Amino acid sequence: MLRKVSWIFWSGEERRVRALVRLVAQMLLYLAVHIPLALLIGYLAMLAGDLPGDQLSMDALISMAAGRPVYGAVFILAQVLAAVLSVWAATRFLDRRPFRSLGFRLNGRWWLDYAFGLFTGAAVAAGVFLAELAAGWIELVETCWTAEAGASFASLTGVALLAMIAVGFWEEMVGRGYQIRNLAEGLNLPALGARGAIAVACAGTSLLFGFGHAFNPHASLISSLSIVAFGLLFAGAYVLTGQLGISMGMHTGWNFFTGSVFGFAVSGRESHASLIAISQQGPERWTGGAFGPEAGLVSLAACLLAGALVVGWVRLVHGQLRVETSLASLLSDRT
Repeated sequence: MLRKVSWIFWSGEERRVRALVRLVAQMLLYLAVHIPLALLIGYLAMLAGDLPGDQLSMDALISMAAGRPVYGAVFILAQVLAAVLSVWAATRFLDRRPFRSLGFRLNGRWWLDYAFGLFTGAAVAAGVFLAELAAGWIELVETCWTAEAGASFASLTGVALLAMIAVGFWEEMVGRGYQIRNLAEGLNLPALGARGAIAVACAGTSLLFGFGHAFNPHASLISSLSIVAFGLLFAGAYVLTGQLGISMGMHTGWNFFTGSVFGFAVSGRESHASLIAISQQGPERWTGGAFGPEAGLVSLAACLLAGALVVGWVRLVHGQLRVETSLASLLSDRT
């Protein structure tokens, strides 16, 4: 009986716990580090009088951190620390694989992919801005160096850039690098095969990505489905290369240019400083309204454009267009 039960949690062939256990353990490790650090930052802010005592919530902390450069930098570092520690520990002790196998082969091609991802994210954000401007859905309020009263544009923009680099790094490391690898390995059964397992893993992690943004300010069913589409875009870049360079670059480029350059809300949160200040108009089903372009149908066009650019880049630079089936195999990490 004990052997039958242990089979659910332990793979004797791989000599490690099974994929579902690894995935849950990594999430719990992240929360175990992140929540205490976030609460500590919140209590320190309360003691300093920068956060009211009745507003100790994650949304209040994020809003405060975005508008105060010092808190913003500390909060970002806490997020990255929690993500890196949890993924490193899970990879080292549960997955039994090198950390770099998640998509961190940091050679010249990796950094070239990252630069391309940044360019692509920026380009599609610019495309959204120009399309909405041409359609009359946005109105320019100011055109340079806009920031909240009493705040420094340079400091707020610097924190925003640091935040977007950090978000692109840790969300892709967890959502694509760690989750797709482990889920694909767990689903790599005869009925699906490696390609099928990777496809299901991409869909599953993208749904989880959308759910993770479902509680953001101004979120809706459409915004969650749109975030799922972005998840599929990032996942596609990952499985076509086996590396995280393109997806991390796109994630950072889209977020930073959408909010800090063109003045849109990003995933429901307003930018505290932007190069351009806009007034959002037009039909919400297209523009996304208060959530930002990610909640509008315009984001689907952005995803399709970015996807086409990624396919062309992989074909041109990597020389072939195929799914990296090694992502569904532990053996590839041990040879």
